[in-house]
Amino acid sequence: MTDLTKYEEIVRKYTKQIYKYCYYNLNYNEYLTDEAVNDVMRILFERWDTLDVDYNIRAWLYRVADNCIKHSLSRYARYYSHIDSLDESIKEGKLNGAKYYDEYFKDDSAEDEYMDKIISSLPDEYKEIFKMRYIEKRTIQETSEILGIPYASLYLRLKKIEVAVKKEIEKIFK
Repeated sequence: MTDLTKYEEIVRKYTKQIYKYCYYNLNYNEYLTDEAVNDVMRILFERWDTLDVDYNIRAWLYRVADNCIKHSLSRYARYYSHIDSLDESIKEGKLNGAKYYDEYFKDDSAEDEYMDKIISSLPDEYKEIFKMRYIEKRTIQETSEILGIPYASLYLRLKKIEVAVKKEIEKIFK
């Protein structure tokens, strides 16, 4: 990269515009927007030497933003369909013996008791993730930042947590 000042000028000039564009197209989700804008600027930096920045950099940035938005939405959809699947499985009675789930939670103390059993069944490295994501209802991005775990790694751990929780629910409600 030979002209760092030109790069900085473009970043200053277009970051706010790209942020607004992504924010609107990502349904006003700040975390996804931040991630998408960072991806756009990272791609600009990576491809700086091959770009003709005097041609039409604005159009190029918006094309890259569109791709980042599509990518973020598909990851977001995969993540939430994955998380919702546990609740749907319970409601639809797909887990053996879990169709009477609501009867066990008539009062808060019963819910706490079963939640403690579920948490204690998890490996130590998953307990904090479970608490933050499912009890405190934090987003995957927030959990990632707080625990210092990369987004993709956290996503994989959440998949493993879901499997472990399903197994524990099956044992509890048999």
